[in-house]
Amino acid sequence: MRRPLFAFLLLLLACRGARLTSAEGAPPGPEVWVAGDAAPGGEGSRERPLRSLAEALARGPGVRVRLQPGRYEGPAQLPPGAQLLAEAPGVVLLGGVEAPGGGRLRGLAVEAGGWGVRGRGALTLEDVTLSGQREGGVQLLAGVLQATGLRLKAPVAPGAVGLALQGGVRARVQGLRLEGAFARGIELQGPAQLQLESLQAVGPALVLHQRGGQVRLRRAALGGGEGVGLFVAGGTLELEDVVVLGHEYALQTGQGSTLRVRGFASLGAQRAGLGVVASRAQLEDVQVWGAGSFGALQLLNSDVQLHGFGLRDAQEYGLSATQGRLEASAGAIVGTRGSGSDGGDALHLREVEATLHTLRVQGAAGLGLLVAQGARARVRDLTLTACAGGGVVAETRGQVQLRGLQALAGTSPALVVMSGAQATLERAQLEGGAELLWTDCEQGARVGLGYGVPPAALRARCVTRLPPRVP
Repeated sequence: MRRPLFAFLLLLLACRGARLTSAEGAPPGPEVWVAGDAAPGGEGSRERPLRSLAEALARGPGVRVRLQPGRYEGPAQLPPGAQLLAEAPGVVLLGGVEAPGGGRLRGLAVEAGGWGVRGRGALTLEDVTLSGQREGGVQLLAGVLQATGLRLKAPVAPGAVGLALQGGVRARVQGLRLEGAFARGIELQGPAQLQLESLQAVGPALVLHQRGGQVRLRRAALGGGEGVGLFVAGGTLELEDVVVLGHEYALQTGQGSTLRVRGFASLGAQRAGLGVVASRAQLEDVQVWGAGSFGALQLLNSDVQLHGFGLRDAQEYGLSATQGRLEASAGAIVGTRGSGSDGGDALHLREVEATLHTLRVQGAAGLGLLVAQGARARVRDLTLTACAGGGVVAETRGQVQLRGLQALAGTSPALVVMSGAQATLERAQLEGGAELLWTDCEQGARVGLGYGVPPAALRARCVTRLPPRVP
């Protein structure tokens, strides 16, 4: 990766999001001061503040309410464009905020209620903490949300959502922290759009649940959940510099999604680091360490471009691709593990069109590369070291074109072709006594060897010499 994973994670957890310039939803109204311990008879000035928040909000649209530290009973109903501004730390509002015409909250804590803040229109939240809600933290049904320093904590009911965006909502959020067992930390539906920078999430079962719409997430550290870390179906998700600790899947896509990733790390996923299903994906600088029973990368019926990746200590598969298309380059797969006597393949391709370039495999419990069930793979510069099950295997009508294969210590045979498969090999380098080729020549299996391959491999009846390549 461009920077060490753990150094990045520590830096991220120490940082806060940058400030946003608030967008007022209505022209400025009167300024009113409120203090919970004010003497009776105040008119709302700084010297003689009101005692009742409800009385201050009754001053009408655009009212700016300046709150002294204390606890205020809600729920609060904001007139259009109203502002609740804490003058010092220690302002607590009980029961939630309804903002049907937009508004602004700054520097206060909202406790209990159904939703912490629910509204429409232009809503601005600055350094706001929400906790103990039954339904969720923030819900915007229409309009525009701008938030910085937003902290969502400890729901009191199962199924609660941290941040919910629906319809045509547009949101820009910087410095969001999710704490506690939210069912969904962020829920986005329909054509909503979200730009999110500097996300920390500890505890939500599912951090992002996106159906449709567009999300751009930059700089995030997620962990402590049991479900999928990030999920998108039918929408566009862009990620940059994201770390996911644990979760069932770190990242999963559903049908019709578009995924763009630059800088992504999954550590200790229970099933797979990335599961890409019926989607288009551009993945760059991806690291998956310690993935579970479905392997590091699981691709199904998708069009995937993968560049610059490292997969380490995955169970069953390093990268598995079934159907669709795959382009993978500049990657390393180290230490895949099998279950019992099976599994542990580093690259496992079935019914897929694949182009592989400059890949290194080391310490696979199974095969270095399997091409099967009609899969077709064009491979250039593949290095296999200590692959216990063998090097490259083409079977069940699989087709593989190899230009530059290195089979180093503990990988033998370097190439196996059987069950109607076809393979060509132009250049090969063997070390450690590895056998070059084994084929059963059954069901129409054929092998073509280039002039850079030793002639001893030509003994089988289905093995022929390839014509010289024209420069």
